[in-house]
Amino acid sequence: MTDTPTEPPARHYFGFDPKKPFPPPNPLGGYAYPADRRISGLAIASLILGLLGFFFVTACAGLGLGFGALGNSKRTGRPGTGLAVAGIVLSAGWLVLWLTMLVFG
Repeated sequence: MTDTPTEPPARHYFGFDPKKPFPPPNPLGGYAYPADRRISGLAIASLILGLLGFFFVTACAGLGLGFGALGNSKRTGRPGTGLAVAGIVLSAGWLVLWLTMLVFG
């Protein structure tokens, strides 16, 4: 029987084995992980507040969030442009209705 110590097994931290070489690069180029394709939270909030625009405050907040989400979506390429436009249209419609009621009501 030999007294040579055996090497402990390699530990895997987050799928990385320090004993093995790095994986080969992506043959198509670019990064190995796909881009984040989740819909913008600002766009979703804009749509929800646009639907609740019968409260004056939510219509104003929905309009602001919609323009913020639209700019963010165009800058980062994240999906949600349609939701942001829908939130802007709904919020603007409610604000026009509010202003009409205040002027003529």
